[in-house]
Amino acid sequence: MTFEVNNAWFGYQQGKNVLSDISFSAKSGEIMSILGSNGAGKTTLLKCMLGLLKWQRGETRLDGIKITEYKHRDLWSKIGYVPQARLSAFTYTVFEMVLLGRSAHLGMFEQPNANDRKIAAEALDRVGILQLKDKPCSKISGGELQMVLIARALATRPRMLILDEPESNLDFRNQVTVLETIRNLKTESGIGSIVNTHYPDHALTLSDTALVMLRDGTSVFGPASEVINEKNLAKAFGIDVKIFEYRDERHRHTCVMPVY
Repeated sequence: MTFEVNNAWFGYQQGKNVLSDISFSAKSGEIMSILGSNGAGKTTLLKCMLGLLKWQRGETRLDGIKITEYKHRDLWSKIGYVPQARLSAFTYTVFEMVLLGRSAHLGMFEQPNANDRKIAAEALDRVGILQLKDKPCSKISGGELQMVLIARALATRPRMLILDEPESNLDFRNQVTVLETIRNLKTESGIGSIVNTHYPDHALTLSDTALVMLRDGTSVFGPASEVINEKNLAKAFGIDVKIFEYRDERHRHTCVMPVY
């Protein structure tokens, strides 16, 4: 599956563009990061590319077809959306929350059946939290809730996930858990991801490609190792940046440090 945005523009006010001439392509089996500072328009971009906001110019295509031409159910059976995790007072249990992910496959008055429940349980097991299935969502940690939302998206049986800052507001351990889950979904199941983040080191470690959003509303797209560089990061974040690499016995690691 190929997800494309072509020459797209958006602004909330006439003559004031938040996003200018955005173009990129993401494929199943690959991870793409959208990287930029707070206020750069990353969440606005997600809303526009999913059709929740309307591009003023340009278009989004899924497998060559304009996203506006898809029926709602067909679109959300191909794409799983993972919003930012916010602790909720909802009384849903973890299992009930994940079961909501099957709604794209159900008719208006249709109830989940045994197969839907099996798929929801499998999604929880895949992200390693099946043991939480009976807990209320209001009684779990932020990291656990983030995994619940990923499991809910997986319950749609998508070919691609779109995640809005999935590692934000998590401690180091939970950040690593989320990033490893995204990577494992790619390597084990061929599920691609578009990940919205403001952590350059995460994007460098995780991604095949990256869209670096600059402070003037423009962007740079290409292989992550090429476009996530000190020059582009300085333009994106408005601060000098240095990139360092080191190796241990198993891996190469990249650190991105602001200079102040």
